[in-house]
Amino acid sequence: MTDEELFIQHILEERDQLYRETSKLKSQLQSYEHFESERESYKKELTEKDTRIAKLLERIEWLQRKIWGKSSESFIAPDPQQRIIDFDGLEVLPEEKEQATSAQEEIERYKTIRVVEK
Repeated sequence: MTDEELFIQHILEERDQLYRETSKLKSQLQSYEHFESERESYKKELTEKDTRIAKLLERIEWLQRKIWGKSSESFIAPDPQQRIIDFDGLEVLPEEKEQATSAQEEIERYKTIRVVEK
């Protein structure tokens, strides 16, 4: 074979190889035709999930503040202007003593009553 024939043979082999690579890439490209639409649907789904996660995190934070947060009613500072009543120094009237003992007896009676099981 002459140099020209070898050169032509070499060029034909290269062209054949390029044709095979091109056809292979085209077949791969066909599988990616719907790539952009799928990508958009995934983006939309991700943004929906992100907003849902953000809402749920806000709920969790609110519940944590509600359960473990400081409450304005948890501590009331004593008022220095308020008077303190001394119950130890007060005398009890006989009627009040009688009412207190009857109330104590009634409480004891209710404690001893048993409920019948069904």
